[in-house]
Amino acid sequence: MLNTLFFWRDKAHPPEPLSDNRSPVPAGYFAPASVEELLGTPLRQQYLQTLWDYSSLPRNLYQQYYLTPLEQCVLLMQQFPVAEQGAYAYPGGMVDCFLKTLANAVKLSKSYMLPPGADPEDQATQGAAWSAVIVWATMFSVLDNLAHLHVEQENGQVWSPVAGVLDKPYRFRFVPETQPEKVYGHSAMLAFRLLPEEGLRWLIRWPDALKALSMFLAGYRAQSGVVGAIVLQAGEGSDKTPPVTPSALPEACPDSAFDDYATFLQQAPPPCEYVENIPDDLPSFMENVEGADLSSEPALCRFHPAGELFIDWLRQSIQQKKTIANEPDGHVYVIAGAVFLKTPSIFHRFMAEQREALRPLKIDNWRDVQRQFEKNKSAQAAARGSKCIPVP
Repeated sequence: MLNTLFFWRDKAHPPEPLSDNRSPVPAGYFAPASVEELLGTPLRQQYLQTLWDYSSLPRNLYQQYYLTPLEQCVLLMQQFPVAEQGAYAYPGGMVDCFLKTLANAVKLSKSYMLPPGADPEDQATQGAAWSAVIVWATMFSVLDNLAHLHVEQENGQVWSPVAGVLDKPYRFRFVPETQPEKVYGHSAMLAFRLLPEEGLRWLIRWPDALKALSMFLAGYRAQSGVVGAIVLQAGEGSDKTPPVTPSALPEACPDSAFDDYATFLQQAPPPCEYVENIPDDLPSFMENVEGADLSSEPALCRFHPAGELFIDWLRQSIQQKKTIANEPDGHVYVIAGAVFLKTPSIFHRFMAEQREALRPLKIDNWRDVQRQFEKNKSAQAAARGSKCIPVP
């Protein structure tokens, strides 16, 4: 009865039997698996091959910097699903989500010139270090899912990932953690334990890369610049985590973090990652958009309907609290009196939510929406006598 009421079971996807001759596992429990068992499926081997194919490290450093922490993460994830419902709600779903997100991230990182805004010579020198930052940040972001589990071993002891790898049969249930700062703090403890020491010593040679990684791991993911953007985009479209109540950034976030992020935004080259700067504060901006007399601008209405649709969607999303400013991993940030929209993620979200509304306009590319939004924004700003310029 206890198993049925409190502990997670999935009759539709029972765990696969292990290949050795270990003692039978009690009903409702999972047996700890080795890393060879956990990574031995064809699909997971395919994800690992992608990681190697996109790596710029020699084999020995690839093993030390990537595979070793990856295997430790997989051992912590065992047969856990990501959530009770969704794409990865089956035994082993967390490992599949982990490897798929990681494969997506390394592919995406190759479309960026890293670090943003640096000279080509510096990018050539630092490229491997920034790629490692992307890999590590992605790895440890998926560890967020462990914070939503209550795990009990066969001997009755409660297990925590901080204590190390499971070595006894275990069962678990979902206890969603609704405070993002606690989730990120939990992942940070694991990350700083699993990060390869030699890799960190190597990364010290490039302070900006080290700073971006440390900010991401400390929970200031929106302020980690291109690192946070790639990790977020890599995980988009997958049901990775239980719902988390929207929350502002931790109060302890230093003012310098916002300055650092603003500096990054000014340096990041399009189209890889840049942010639209909307002058004035967010409420004023939205009031101006809502109150603008578009009847005097027939060309605007006729030629840029997707831009209008985006503005209406953004205003409603903010009014209905679906979009929260300065939220961890959010899309809207208020910094020093200016409002920034993170692109392309804000437009990806718009496209996903407004697909049917966009169908009559024959628009299926977020870049088209962005261009129309920029034209609308510039026209309205000119009508009000103000100036609004995208920040490259």
